[in-house]
Amino acid sequence: MINQLIALVVLFITFSSFGQIDSAFVEHLSREKLKIEHWTYLNSFETKNDSTSYYISKYHLQYGEDSSFLSSLSQSHSLILSDRLVVDYANHYFLPKDNSFSDQWFNTIQAKPNATTGIPFIYYSAYNSNEVDINLIPENLKRDFLRLQRADRKSPLLAATFSTIVPGSGKLYIGSARSFLITFVSLSILGLQTWESYSRFGVKHPLTIINGGLFSLYYVTNIFGSYRETKTKKNNRRKQYLIDASNHYHTTSTTRLY
Repeated sequence: MINQLIALVVLFITFSSFGQIDSAFVEHLSREKLKIEHWTYLNSFETKNDSTSYYISKYHLQYGEDSSFLSSLSQSHSLILSDRLVVDYANHYFLPKDNSFSDQWFNTIQAKPNATTGIPFIYYSAYNSNEVDINLIPENLKRDFLRLQRADRKSPLLAATFSTIVPGSGKLYIGSARSFLITFVSLSILGLQTWESYSRFGVKHPLTIINGGLFSLYYVTNIFGSYRETKTKKNNRRKQYLIDASNHYHTTSTTRLY
């Protein structure tokens, strides 16, 4: 182990003394997943040029350092985007993440892909499902895509409005029949209890106040719940679509950085 470390130190000094990165050595460090040695070598160069930034970007991508990778793109943009292996690797890596880092990466490639195939197009379709022709979607992803389309067509505000008129109907509108029945029956029972206590004891009686408070609270919750559930369903459908798309592309292609 000590001999290996000494050998690596000698190699660091030897390669850095030439003032340029040895790509074969970097590939060796990457393949063997020697993270510390990899990072030490890349930072052994006093002058940071486009080539150094390019390899540093690849390092961040390999080890899942999303923020650092995207930050380093500003210094290695042209080299990274001209390397098909890196672009494909990053596409596969960011596709299922569905977060701000994914948005930043795919917008860096192209906000709206010209091509109607491949991972950038699939990512675009996940956020613009109603603008995409389903015939352009791979066959084994069409079912998830149709579910996403249906969810995207539902308006949270309309769901909340429906639940204001008829308790729980906003959930029926988005396809959650079970939630609708539970909400409707529960509010109906609370409403009847409130009316009964009001009829028997009057509006100022503690039982009437408690029942009325519970009914009001649950009624308002039903409205906001329909709004929130509509948005949650959209997000869940999108996440599932992206996960299945990621699995699809992992089985049909291989990725590597070097």
